[in-house]
Amino acid sequence: MSEYVQAGHDYFESGHNCAQAVFLPFAKKQMDEKLASKLSSGFGGGIGGMRMTCGALCGAIMAAGLFAGQEGVNKEMQDRERALVVRLNDAFVAEFGTTECKLLLQQDADLPEPADASRPCGKYVRFCAGWIASEFTDD
Repeated sequence: MSEYVQAGHDYFESGHNCAQAVFLPFAKKQMDEKLASKLSSGFGGGIGGMRMTCGALCGAIMAAGLFAGQEGVNKEMQDRERALVVRLNDAFVAEFGTTECKLLLQQDADLPEPADASRPCGKYVRFCAGWIASEFTDD
């Protein structure tokens, strides 16, 4: 397990939401950890607990922005960043079938015995942290 995947797992297990768990391992090397936690906190639970787009995926998109996001207005960088986010989204859908938190949780509930029924999103955190790590780090 990579350093970033392990850190994401540890953040999630310590009670951080899924978006924070993915974003914090990458962000804390570039900004204050408390600020990173605040910035990503609203994306957990499928954006504010509304069970929409997976919070782990949102955290990964934020992390991708740390590495490939545009500064100011730059159309070429914006196009590259958007293509990157599409690849991440497509990889997530290929792995899990959807990006919608509500449907992901429903799929987990349909499993015979989820590993952690109270917080089943660890696998999404690990996938997203791993994808970002493989794309942008040597880890």
